[in-house]
Amino acid sequence: MEVEPNVKILTSTNYRDRLIESRQDPIEAAAYLEVTLERDLEDPIPELLRSVLTNMVAAKERVDELSTTTKDLHSSLDRVLAESKGVEIYGLIDLLHGLGFRLAVVPKDE
Repeated sequence: MEVEPNVKILTSTNYRDRLIESRQDPIEAAAYLEVTLERDLEDPIPELLRSVLTNMVAAKERVDELSTTTKDLHSSLDRVLAESKGVEIYGLIDLLHGLGFRLAVVPKDE
């Protein structure tokens, strides 16, 4: 593969840092999670939801905006998702679709 002389290629560390940094924006983070949930219905990737939530938690931790309770909730949910592969969450989303609704993820008013 030939690369233009002035084009920088991101390393995986830089990519992850930039990804987490971009998730500090509540609107972008909400869209990231919402798209993941919708995309997974069509072509489920069991680890994707866990990864997305972990990135969102990491973003909040970087700016010290994460309570101990939220960290504990994430750890608990991560264990459940590791075991169940998100069957319950995707089942809820499928049910909502069947009823003519969709799940929306939006920033919470503080």
